Amino acid sequence: MTPTQAAVTGTFRGVSLTNLGSDSATLTADANGVITGSGTNCTFTGTIKPHATGNVYDVTAQFAASSGCAYPNTSASGIGLVSGNGIRALLQTPTNAGVLFIGSK
Repeated sequence: MTPTQAAVTGTFRGVSLTNLGSDSATLTADANGVITGSGTNCTFTGTIKPHATGNVYDVTAQFAASSGCAYPNTSASGIGLVSGNGIRALLQTPTNAGVLFIGSK
């Protein structure tokens, strides 16, 4: 399946996981690939776009400066995998901390 922007446009609800634990989270992507999202006490913005090759998406996120964020005022980048209405985004911060989001529309 070739990745399309339409496949990731919409709202995904699920869970985010970091080395600090898990949290319910929501990620919304518009038709241009701009994302906004939130967890219990953390918001983030970023992008999701089809990768030039392969069945993956390029994903970036910038977490708010809130103390509720696992990685406050930090950026992360990685890949997203979409299957049906589900998404898995695997991101890494510059200090090699990991963020996993698993959600569905």
